[in-house]
Amino acid sequence: MIWWATTVATGALSATDDSVAAVEDAELSLICVGTPSSPTGMTDLQFVLRAAADIGDALRGARGSARNCHAVVVRSTVPPGTTDEFVGPAVLDALERAGTRLSAWACAPSSFGKDGDRPISTPHP
Repeated sequence: MIWWATTVATGALSATDDSVAAVEDAELSLICVGTPSSPTGMTDLQFVLRAAADIGDALRGARGSARNCHAVVVRSTVPPGTTDEFVGPAVLDALERAGTRLSAWACAPSSFGKDGDRPISTPHP
């Protein structure tokens, strides 16, 4: 069986478009959204930023394990510095507006790897 199929079958991995339900008992959120080019050729981060803000808003009301610490991992193709400059602040801003004392951090794993190796290199870096 493929590693992710086993992980889904055990309930350790799931996907949803309900951000509150997604973070309720999660320790980690993955942002995997499109990043099309804008008319000027720059990366359009609107979907990444909306997802980050949604996660921050959802964390404000989380009651499960997400109440202690939550990691936000960006798996979308973004320019270097996006997590530090935009994603982390978007999540933290939502938490600060609610007066929440939750520890949260954001990161983006390196996308380096040979074409065709992504499914193997992702679970086995």
